[in-house]
Amino acid sequence: MQTQNPVVATLSGPVKGLIKQTDTSKRYFSFQGIPYAEPLHGEFRFKAPRPVKKWSETLDATRESDISYQFDIWRPDPMLTGGDNCLNLNIYTPNIEPATSLPVFVWIHGGGFVFGSGSSQVYGPDYLVERDVVVVTVNYRLNIFGFLSLRDPKVGVPGNAGLKDQTMALRWIKENVACFGGDPNNVTIAGESAGGASINYHLISPFSKGLFTRAIMMSGSVFNPWAQAPINYKDFLKRLAVHLEIDENSSDSALFEAIVKTDPIKLVQIDLQLAEEEEKFFGSVLLSGFLPQVEPYASESCFLPSSVEILSRNPWSKDLDVILGGCADEGLLFYYELPSDSQFSQMNEDFSLFLTPDLRAKVSSREAHHRGSILKKLYFAEERLTLKNVPKFIDFQGDKQFWFGIYSTLRFRLAAAGKGKTFFYRLNVPPSKDTPDFYEFVRTFSNVPHRNGTCHSEDIPFLFKAAFAKRFAPNDDNYVAAQRFLTTFVDFVNNGKPSDAWRETSKKSIKCLDMGQRDWRMTTLPNIDKLRVWEAVYSETKAKY
Repeated sequence: MQTQNPVVATLSGPVKGLIKQTDTSKRYFSFQGIPYAEPLHGEFRFKAPRPVKKWSETLDATRESDISYQFDIWRPDPMLTGGDNCLNLNIYTPNIEPATSLPVFVWIHGGGFVFGSGSSQVYGPDYLVERDVVVVTVNYRLNIFGFLSLRDPKVGVPGNAGLKDQTMALRWIKENVACFGGDPNNVTIAGESAGGASINYHLISPFSKGLFTRAIMMSGSVFNPWAQAPINYKDFLKRLAVHLEIDENSSDSALFEAIVKTDPIKLVQIDLQLAEEEEKFFGSVLLSGFLPQVEPYASESCFLPSSVEILSRNPWSKDLDVILGGCADEGLLFYYELPSDSQFSQMNEDFSLFLTPDLRAKVSSREAHHRGSILKKLYFAEERLTLKNVPKFIDFQGDKQFWFGIYSTLRFRLAAAGKGKTFFYRLNVPPSKDTPDFYEFVRTFSNVPHRNGTCHSEDIPFLFKAAFAKRFAPNDDNYVAAQRFLTTFVDFVNNGKPSDAWRETSKKSIKCLDMGQRDWRMTTLPNIDKLRVWEAVYSETKAKY
């Protein structure tokens, strides 16, 4: 039995890792901070990633490396952080030389494309390596560093660098994971929130074709309003120019020159100041306006050559098996910053504010008010919006910001009529009273005033062992649900077949697996009637399917 630090010879060069144990004494091998692309500096902080150069000396992969520049709000003491060596990944494997190659699970972290990382502090591999799965977590560029887009081809920054980072990581994994005992022909990519939207992007982008075997989208979709750059993206560039003390109408080259000269940490600070309050409450901007978008010109590394609607009609991945779904009460996340009395008053007077900005811009103000009134009545009937009916607002936000987008992805996929199976789910497991640590973390962060429902991201502790949370014990209230969730996802990772209770959905019968604390059953999505109203409200401006 190997007892010394393991060294693996990758195609990029040798890497040295560590032998670790889970808290149940399962041994595994850990390799952290492996670069899959060249380090970033100067203008390359914003451009497409460059393939990593081979190294000859053994790389120390015994600790995690840089994460993307960001304001890390997950920390107990939120801080500006990040570095230029952020294009790296972490690999955790149960066996470097297994008799049979092991299935591979690649995790893309969430954080609104603005913050977050693949850190083992949140995404510990314990539960998955205990099931003989090779786990890979990927770091990629975020906010302005990952999603600055300029129209001038001479500048060479068309956008989506963060998604191109992920694609380069997937290429590196496919070429090298066999060195760690993984099967390059059995790779499942998965992600939650912005990670889930990222998975959706890879499923429709020609740039990622053929790099994985199947996919899992959790609580994220390319159709979520926060997953695409705002329609007034040009305004963000003008505001950025003003902050950089140059003319707001400066050329792309002049703006880019000023950006490159600015300290990266200062750029993060500026980025987070660009969105106006009205854009946050009535728009699609949660933290930053620098998000995925259609690239303004063709290039060798073009990730989004067309709109997500066009790319979703006949995606290259329609023959792959996919899991998608979300948490029952996604909208609880929006307790973190509720509208003020004046903003509620605006919504009471102007029903168009119930719509996303893209629809408001496509129809007349009168039509927008009418369509918004349909949604207002759907969630609030004749009541005026006030702080007294916040739970109804939270329900509305959950559908607006998450479930309608997830439902839209599902409809596009089913309409594409590929050979791939589609498994749809809704997680409905309340916070654990016996093992509350992870839930305390999420609910405190989001300012949720109660412990009811299933909030955004509360599926994470079923797949990963966070450093700040104990695992569920056999007698805990959520133990059965956690084990069942993990087992069915691992079954899918192994062979594309989740648990027997889970049947694929179809265009004729859109059913989801409702995952309760004890009871799992195939049923109609509880909020599907509301989502069909959203579909009707948007039908004349969306592609027909």
